[in-house]
Amino acid sequence: MKPFLGLILCSAILSFTLAEDCTEAEKLEEDNNHRQCMREVQARVHAGTGFHEVCDRLDEQIERCGRHKAKCLEQDELRLFKDMQLESLIKLTDGQQIGEIYKKCEIIKEYVESGRKPWKSTEMCNLQQVGEAMEKRQQCIVEARNELATSKTEARARPLHINLICNFVQKSLYECASEMRHCFSEDDFKKMLDKSPEALNKLLDVMGSDFDLTTCGSMLNAQPITAGSSHLNVGLSFTLVTTLILSRLL
Repeated sequence: MKPFLGLILCSAILSFTLAEDCTEAEKLEEDNNHRQCMREVQARVHAGTGFHEVCDRLDEQIERCGRHKAKCLEQDELRLFKDMQLESLIKLTDGQQIGEIYKKCEIIKEYVESGRKPWKSTEMCNLQQVGEAMEKRQQCIVEARNELATSKTEARARPLHINLICNFVQKSLYECASEMRHCFSEDDFKKMLDKSPEALNKLLDVMGSDFDLTTCGSMLNAQPITAGSSHLNVGLSFTLVTTLILSRLL
C-alpha cells in the first residue's frame, strides 16, 4: 500500500470516530472536503519524488487538509487528529525506505521531538498508564498478526484464509482490548468495542478491499453508537492498528 494512501485511510477512521459535537450533515461535509483535499495531494505524488517534495506533500496533507476539520473538532482534538495521522504513518512505513525519508521531514521531527502522544488520559488512568496499556495491547496484536501470517502460509483454500482473518480481527479488536479495560468505565469500554467493527468495515471499504466483516458472521457483533464520550478518543488505536496490519495481509 502506498504510504500517502495509508495516511488517507488513517484519516478516514479518525474522521469517523471524532467530531461528536457536529451534526451528521456537518461531519459528512467536513469528511468529504478533507478526503477530497487528501486525494488531490495524493494525485500529485509520483514515483521517484525527491526528499523536499515528499515532505511538502506531507505538510499539505496534515496542515492544509487539516483545516477542513477545524469546524467540528476542538483545538486539542484537531491536534490529536494530526498526531495520530503522523503516528500511524510512522508505524506504516517503519523499516521501509520511504519511512527513512519521512523521518527527515520537519513535521515528523517536530512530532517525535515534542514527546506528544496520540492518545488522552481517562478518568481512571493517567497518560502514562494509558500508554503502557496500549503498548501491551499492541504487543498482543503483533503476536496475533504473527500467528495469522504463519497460518496463512500453511493454509491454501480461500475459505480457510477468511476464517483465519476473522479470528485475527476477533482477537485484535476484542481479546487484546482487555489490556485497556482497567482504564475505562464498563459503559465507555463497551461503546468503544461496539464501534470498532463498524469503523473497520468503513476503512476496508475505503481501501477497496473485497473483504467484508459480515463474512465473519456473528463473531463480530457491532452495535450502532449514537452518543460518545471524549474519553473514547483513545480508542482510535483499537481499530487503527488492526487496519494497518490488515492492509498488509489482505
